[in-house]
Amino acid sequence: RGWVAERLAETRQRSSERVAHRVQAIVGVSVFPDPGEGPRALRADSQFPPDAGGPSARLPRLRLAADFEELRQRSDARLAASGKRPCVFLASMGPLAAHTARSTWAANLLAAGGFEAVSGDGFPDAAAAAAAFAAIGLRAAVVCASDAFLDEALPAVVKALREAGAKRVVVAAPPRPSLADAGADAFVHRGSDALAFLRSLWEEEAER
Repeated sequence: RGWVAERLAETRQRSSERVAHRVQAIVGVSVFPDPGEGPRALRADSQFPPDAGGPSARLPRLRLAADFEELRQRSDARLAASGKRPCVFLASMGPLAAHTARSTWAANLLAAGGFEAVSGDGFPDAAAAAAAFAAIGLRAAVVCASDAFLDEALPAVVKALREAGAKRVVVAAPPRPSLADAGADAFVHRGSDALAFLRSLWEEEAER
């Protein structure tokens, strides 16, 4: 009657959501990926043979890593075709000690989706970050800074990056009322939907 398949589908959905939010980590895939490991052949999804109950009794064999691996496969294809992976600018603001935790986290997140993070050692102000962004010529930027810096200067940083050509500006921090009017497109942080964010960056890439 399909009871087993229904229960498995419910469990699979919960697990998939946990993986998408990186609450359930897949080391080497959704967290701590190795961009230099090279393309990997992905196994096709398969099904167990149907039993006497007919096709409705088939139980799919699915891998929770498949969604992230599909993004990495896109990146590998881009690398093979053009010699480089798609890049996202990290607007790492302030001294190293102030932004390094979020910059490292954001770079790890981007790598899980097949993106290379491009950044300086820490920009003192919005103008410096915007100048570096314009010189590289990318479309998306992720702002990484301390809470104190974001509260004081995020609107200026977002505005400067927009004027420098950024089509998408994301903040690597949880959203707060004090940041609501800063003009950022999105906020990414621990527990947010990482998979949806990475897919949105690939949609941005498709418009290039």
